[in-house]
Amino acid sequence: APSTNIAMLVIKEYGLLIVAANLLAWPIMWLVLNSWLNGFVYRIELSLLNFLLATLFTALLALLTVSGEILRVVRRNPVYALRYE
Repeated sequence: APSTNIAMLVIKEYGLLIVAANLLAWPIMWLVLNSWLNGFVYRIELSLLNFLLATLFTALLALLTVSGEILRVVRRNPVYALRYE
């Protein structure tokens, strides 16, 4: 398979995991942060933008990390992988 197909498959799988993790974490973190912020006199309101930016940053960091690993593996000589199999 071409390396671009393999890269897209891996990135898609990681993307789905990131989205699922963030959808599970958003309600929990909203409850935790909301109760923590209620203890302050001067507090900020939680907005959806904060959660979206955190998700975007997480996805970008994962994309850069996975892409770097994919490039490293694709450039490697297949003989080294077969030697250890």
